[in-house]
Amino acid sequence: MKPESRATEANLTPPNPLTPITPMFKRLSFLFIFAIPLPLLANEAELASCAEKMGQLALAFHNHHDTYGKHPPLFTVDANGKPLHSWRVLILPYLGRSEAELYRQIRLDEPWNSAYNKQFHSKMPEMFRCPVSTLGDTKRDTIYCMVVGKETMGVPDGQGIQWNQITDGTSNTILLVERKTPVCWMEPVDVLLEHAVLEINTHDLGIGSEHPGGAIIGFADAATYFMNEGIDLEILELFLVRDSRQFETPEAPFPNTVESLNKIKNTSHHEP
Repeated sequence: MKPESRATEANLTPPNPLTPITPMFKRLSFLFIFAIPLPLLANEAELASCAEKMGQLALAFHNHHDTYGKHPPLFTVDANGKPLHSWRVLILPYLGRSEAELYRQIRLDEPWNSAYNKQFHSKMPEMFRCPVSTLGDTKRDTIYCMVVGKETMGVPDGQGIQWNQITDGTSNTILLVERKTPVCWMEPVDVLLEHAVLEINTHDLGIGSEHPGGAIIGFADAATYFMNEGIDLEILELFLVRDSRQFETPEAPFPNTVESLNKIKNTSHHEP
């Protein structure tokens, strides 16, 4: 059973409702940062499309867990522990028929860039393509990534996270982010935690996008949000780890956590 968030309405009730981008996908909402106004969005349809794609990717993690009892690992490894394939390849069977067929053609026992597997680099599924991304090769490169770290959802050990390891709750733990610099969708490269906690849209290897003013993030419960530039980085790091233990009680919160969360996140929990 998926764990419920330990955050409650009693200690994390937002003072104002968050502005929804579109009702088509769960809790698709803007993420407020104190009194900073929402950015002017040139095309909200593209933002909504991007967020919905990320939400579908997150749901694929859930389906993988239902099948194997754990989320897909950050990457698979060979006998020597060398990375072979990204999590993006491993969730293909849960994205649709054409993606499942593509998965069957890939040689998982060979590296992602082997002579044989290179033919699939330019066959990136549409689900991995951000609609506003113009950087890199749009037929092979994606900005949808996990955050790599021992305490994040992207543990670099070739294993996979189970629900009971997300002790902060799925609605309080970030699963997916956008990466400022795109990577080949099959490549086992993501965003290191040390880069993820830097200012949004400032580090080539960190969180960022071509969406004006911020980036889309996806939580482990498959909810998606638009995260504004200027987010309190201490709060961001809190959401990036699975076991911060700062969502347990209102009596002993992380400094300014409750106040900050009230202003930047709708904390009501929804199961996908």
